[in-house]
Amino acid sequence: MSERVALGGPGRGTRMAVMVRAHTSPTACPPWGDDGKKKAGDSQPRTAKAQGRKKKKAGSHLKPKRGRPAATAASGPHREVRNSISNVAERRVKLPKLSRELVDVLVTEWLQVTQSPRHWVPLPRVPSCADVLAKFAMTKASTPGAVAWAELAAGLRAYFDATLPKLLLYRQEREQYDKFARGRGAPSTLYGAEHLLRLLSRLPHLLGLTDLHPEELKRLQAKLPELYKFLVRGRSKIFLSTYELREALLSTRRPRGLPPQVALRNLASPPGSNPPT
Repeated sequence: MSERVALGGPGRGTRMAVMVRAHTSPTACPPWGDDGKKKAGDSQPRTAKAQGRKKKKAGSHLKPKRGRPAATAASGPHREVRNSISNVAERRVKLPKLSRELVDVLVTEWLQVTQSPRHWVPLPRVPSCADVLAKFAMTKASTPGAVAWAELAAGLRAYFDATLPKLLLYRQEREQYDKFARGRGAPSTLYGAEHLLRLLSRLPHLLGLTDLHPEELKRLQAKLPELYKFLVRGRSKIFLSTYELREALLSTRRPRGLPPQVALRNLASPPGSNPPT
């Protein structure tokens, strides 16, 4: 099911998706021999492939190639990673880009979570996403438009709680969520600024699925840079530099400070009624 979420306006129910790509160019092959010299009489540099090229038979381009597909057979520095949750959201709104410091945090934490040995963010995170947003709103409490800043923090927290289980977790983190986070309260009280940063990076796609008024979009475009600056100034205290090994976290029965898991049937029961047995 799709989530209906709003930030200053009603949401539009639709399927959302995110594609994450990590791409580096392969090492360029030299156009001639390793010695870097052309052969005598050659008007153009020749490659080993050109020298051994044979005339193709008619219709040979229609025959399927043997071996693995090119996307899976590629090796070396050429690598493409996709994390597709549903269909790619084609519509997106224009928002201020993350600063270089915040992009570096995204790349570093992606490597720690997805590469071997795998690491996880210890739960619950201190400070949590809710703590970070509340502190940011407090820094604007004495400025004009303090109510608008508080509404921005509350809206981002609501977006975070609605999107984390489906959009903000890498595949390698699903096990941790199922064991330590599911049914233990709002995700914004368990996860920290690392996952908040993922939300900010995908916010243009998510807001593209809502009926956000142009005036509200302008206010959001003007306020987000202040949040970016706040995260950069306090990044040494807000973000983790290193995560903990997955095996070490799995060996603990329940981390200290993690709330007990609430039965979903009790949450679904109306007030004053007895849960089904």
